Amino acid sequence: MAVPAKALKLVDRWCEEQTPLEARERTRLDATVSGNRITIYECTRSPERDWLRVPSAQLRYDERTRVWALYWIDSNDKWHIVEATPTLVVEELLAEIDDDPDCLFFG
Repeated sequence: MAVPAKALKLVDRWCEEQTPLEARERTRLDATVSGNRITIYECTRSPERDWLRVPSAQLRYDERTRVWALYWIDSNDKWHIVEATPTLVVEELLAEIDDDPDCLFFG
């Protein structure tokens, strides 16, 4: 299953908008695609100038139904679905990550 290109563009743009321009040398959000999943990483630059990438959220796409679901990752690197998130609209999931009422994604 492939992720629609339009959805990936939306997620990439959202990641870019989350980090102020003046902070991008130290921190940023980044997204990668694997199969039907878009994983969003919180990236920080270490003193050695290497980037540390920590997975924070994952959007999973069902090509058959065209439904997206949102997942969070626990301290044992296990992904869990966010209750009541399946939707046809990627922007709704990005808004859920942005709001993060349960502090699942960025602490």
